[in-house]
Amino acid sequence: MKMTIIEIVIIYLALGTPLGVYKFASLTDKFTGLSLLRTTFAYFAWPAAAPRLAYRIAVANYDEQTFTQKVEHIRGRIESLAFAEAKSAEIFEFREIFYRYTGLTEAGSSIVGTDHITNLGDIGFIADPAIAARCAARRNQATITAYQTIASDDMISLVRSIKHRDPEIAGQALDLAVMLNDTTTAEQLHELLTSPIMHETHRVTSLAA
Repeated sequence: MKMTIIEIVIIYLALGTPLGVYKFASLTDKFTGLSLLRTTFAYFAWPAAAPRLAYRIAVANYDEQTFTQKVEHIRGRIESLAFAEAKSAEIFEFREIFYRYTGLTEAGSSIVGTDHITNLGDIGFIADPAIAARCAARRNQATITAYQTIASDDMISLVRSIKHRDPEIAGQALDLAVMLNDTTTAEQLHELLTSPIMHETHRVTSLAA
């Protein structure tokens, strides 16, 4: 039984629907003419848009896996240098501080804030969902920043307390801060690394490169 032209068109559009919905749901800006054009293109020209989307997803997944591997490498290296003969409780305490600092720093850099709106209560009801979302993002950013500062201080204090076990420990922590683009923590760790107490020089090889 041969398919009619209408049936072929229905199947073609049905296959493009998931891609069009994904493109619309992933829009970060307001629904403008350009975004409508991009969504329409992804829907009707899905054979051309699908490979590009698959490539971006593959690259994003690869970058995420690479980032996770780098984080785990730094954690494992610090543990081997500082906690080779330590008790389990001390290792668990280090991991809690390490992952808390890493997670909060990464989360803080992924939230996009607003220009000047900082409190939803100050402006009352918000009719524009995009503005409401940005206001919520700004509030979340402030909360995460506050906890990230605490986590950063804990990380620096921990490195200061164990750096005498091996000079490379401070350098590994500095590599982590550089990889996370945390300049404030990186500067403090650099000062700690180059302090007179450190008798050996650690050559920092940035894992973010």
